[in-house]
Amino acid sequence: MLGPLLAGLFLLSGCEGDDDRGDRPAARAVTGSAELERPGAGAPDAGTARGHGADVALGSTSRRSFAFDGRVDPPGSAVTIVNERTGRKGAVDLEPTGAFTARVTSLRSGLNQFLLKGSKPDHSDWTLEVRIVRTPQQDARNPVESERRRGRVEVPVVDQTVPEARLRVERGRGAGTLETSNGGPPALATLPLGQPLRVTAVTRDRNGGAARARVSLRERDFCVNAETGKRTDRLTLRYFPPAQTARAKVPPGALLPRVESRSVRLRFTGERCSGDWIPTHVRVTLWADATNAQEMESSSAPVRLVLRGGR
Repeated sequence: MLGPLLAGLFLLSGCEGDDDRGDRPAARAVTGSAELERPGAGAPDAGTARGHGADVALGSTSRRSFAFDGRVDPPGSAVTIVNERTGRKGAVDLEPTGAFTARVTSLRSGLNQFLLKGSKPDHSDWTLEVRIVRTPQQDARNPVESERRRGRVEVPVVDQTVPEARLRVERGRGAGTLETSNGGPPALATLPLGQPLRVTAVTRDRNGGAARARVSLRERDFCVNAETGKRTDRLTLRYFPPAQTARAKVPPGALLPRVESRSVRLRFTGERCSGDWIPTHVRVTLWADATNAQEMESSSAPVRLVLRGGR
């Protein structure tokens, strides 16, 4: 009787050991810090899609370049800093201890946004959004008038005004321009497939400053199969710059332009109808998204396009 009982006990203890060995170790992560200011307490961002909370750090300078120190752990991690508007990389001097100095250049007046990232194989990345405001050299005789001439405004503590959102679609030389705003009606047009377009989103906030302008579009390609005659459609959403979870809020006292814009060149050719599928027409809806320094938002009325081919 003891034999089967002991065997059962050994089997039970063996199962428990297998369960313990099956526990996965905690995921390793790169961590870091930067010697920069942090914004005041407020609502968190929309999540952790860009790393550990898409944290934010602030800097200010009147020069075209800016440098700051930091540290990354574990040592041996790579550190990069990239301008989120232009994609241009800054320089990072990294020491074996993990201490680093990051330098960015060609700063434009107003807000400049960068993504600082630490990475290492088999580790999750550390990311930090770095916002650097380049302030102008003020006219000592009349600083207020100097800022008015430059079209910039100091971000107030409170601003309840909604920014103006405008969209402009230029159809080429002599073809005319379509414009909409958040206070007007939509615009409609029929164009040939492949016509080059220049699309501009404009954010205007004269009281608190314009933080972000974005071109948004919804494209639906309608296709027919050359072999079978079957029809289908394919939907695509795009944003310039891409949508992200990082906040656009700018701290009081920073200088921002009253007007911010974003332009992209687009051609809709029905290219998502590939292989045996031929585009019959494309329907596009374009609109501008505007965000001010207080994260108040608005969207322009849409521009709706129908683009038709000759096939």
